[in-house]
Amino acid sequence: MKHLPHPLSDLVQALDSIPAAITVFDAEGRILHANRPTLCALGYQAEEIEGRSMQLLFRDSLRPDQILRMKEVALEGGWRGEVLNYRKDGGSFPVFLETGLVRGESGEPLAVVAVGRDISEQHAFQERLLVEAKLGTLGVLCRNLTHEIRNRLSAIKMSLYMLQSGEDDGAAESLHFSIAREELDRIELFLRNMEGYVHPPEPRFQEENLLEVIEKGLEDARPLLLSKSVTLCRQYPSRPPNVTVDRRQFAQAVTQVVQNASEALSSGGEIHVVVKRQPLPERAWWRVEVRDNGPGVAAHLQGRVFEPFFTTDPGRIGLGLSNIWRILALHGGSAELSSPPGGGVVVVLRVPETREGV
Repeated sequence: MKHLPHPLSDLVQALDSIPAAITVFDAEGRILHANRPTLCALGYQAEEIEGRSMQLLFRDSLRPDQILRMKEVALEGGWRGEVLNYRKDGGSFPVFLETGLVRGESGEPLAVVAVGRDISEQHAFQERLLVEAKLGTLGVLCRNLTHEIRNRLSAIKMSLYMLQSGEDDGAAESLHFSIAREELDRIELFLRNMEGYVHPPEPRFQEENLLEVIEKGLEDARPLLLSKSVTLCRQYPSRPPNVTVDRRQFAQAVTQVVQNASEALSSGGEIHVVVKRQPLPERAWWRVEVRDNGPGVAAHLQGRVFEPFFTTDPGRIGLGLSNIWRILALHGGSAELSSPPGGGVVVVLRVPETREGV
């Protein structure tokens, strides 16, 4: 550009010999100079771009207030970030931009020098990784979905066959009926967990009696508890606590925790459900502790149990605990798992107490 201050005229001559894409702006955001790599990438001639606002490069991808903020930060010392650059023909490409400030002898800002790096290939690589990750997730979902439902259907078909044969007495018929119902309950829970992971519903919060919500969750887990002859013990406060929860989702979390515990127990195991208040300086919380006397979880795995698709059982999909974590997070609470040295597992569901509650 003509009539550049002497320090800048020397600078732009040096910039033309650098292979990186470099653009020089004045304090108002006008383009003073674009070196050859920049012009080549954008498809402009020098006379078409010099003197124009920097908005020319970003068009509608940045709002005027964002452009203003970029200029302010650049004049304060330096701006860096990802932007979208537009070519003369209307095409666009992502650029990682870093700026530096050129000052005069008295310290006044003379110009902003911006170095841009085309990151199109990086974006394409990230998109390929994302697609591969989605395909991998889809494969895991399909494999586990097929495995889980096929196994359950096989048990149901066998029970129905035995019922149809009519060769069993009343006690055997009742057993086959219970097995079929239990397997159907497991399929329903499995599909509910799958749906909750793929399309998590928005919670509908209202004040609830926490003990009633817990009992609903325990009732839904009852078929599996009966089939494993698991003893369920309760330790509740004398006065029912009030909490603000989505009744269905919180009951589902309780069901899942209890069913997970049942799966880990041998026949005749025990599960203890303990509800206690936890007063803290900022507010009070209610803890729902589900304890079992099973084999426990190895220490090096305890930090991963709430990860989606993490499971130590190849026959399971590993979404139950991740759904529990998500539900409690939506409630402003938390889900924690520990395995005491003596064995067993303790899962704690923690929710804030309704402030008017006791």
